Amino acid sequence: MKQNKLFFISLALIFTVLVFYISPLGNAFKSKSINDEQQNATKMLLTEQDFNLELKGINTTNINLKSLKGKVIFINFWGIWCPPCKQEMPTIQAIHNKFKNEVSFVMLAIPARGEELKTDVSNFLTENNYNFPTYETSAVPSIKFQSNAVPLTVIINKKGEIVAKVEGSKDWNDEASNELLKKLIKE
Repeated sequence: MKQNKLFFISLALIFTVLVFYISPLGNAFKSKSINDEQQNATKMLLTEQDFNLELKGINTTNINLKSLKGKVIFINFWGIWCPPCKQEMPTIQAIHNKFKNEVSFVMLAIPARGEELKTDVSNFLTENNYNFPTYETSAVPSIKFQSNAVPLTVIINKKGEIVAKVEGSKDWNDEASNELLKKLIKE
C-alpha cells in the first residue's frame, strides 16, 4: 500500500514537471536565445526619421542617434526601477567590454515617476561599476523601437535594419549573442 502511494506521488510529480516544461508558463522560465528572437524578427529598415532621436548623455556626451547610422548599434531601453533590467545589466556590461570599439551601445534610461533621472541613474551606474554609454531623451522614439515590455533591446546592422528585437531580460553575454555581434561587425 505504501509503495503504491509513493509510486502515484512520483508519477504525479513527473507529470506536473512535464506539463510545466511544455506549457507557456514553463516557456517563460527558459533561457532566451538570440537565435530564437532573430528568427521571429523581420529585418525592418529604419528611415532617416527613425534615426532622428536626440539623446542626452548621462555618463557620456549628447548625440543624435543618426550619428551612429552605418554602424552596428545595440539599443537597450531600461529603468533602475525594473528588476529584469537590473538582472541583465552585468551581461550587457560584459559584451560592452568586448565589443565597445566595434558596436555602438545606447543604453536609454526610462524614468519612473518622481525620479531624478540623471542623478539617480548616474548613482546606479557608479555603484555598480557600469560604464556603458547611457542616455535619456525627452522625445518619443520611433514606433519601430516601441514595446509593451521593459527591458527592450534592439540590434541594428550597418545597413540600418533592425535584426533583433528582444523583449524582457536576457543573458547578453551568451554564445549566440556574441556570434551575432561578430557576424554583424563583419558585414
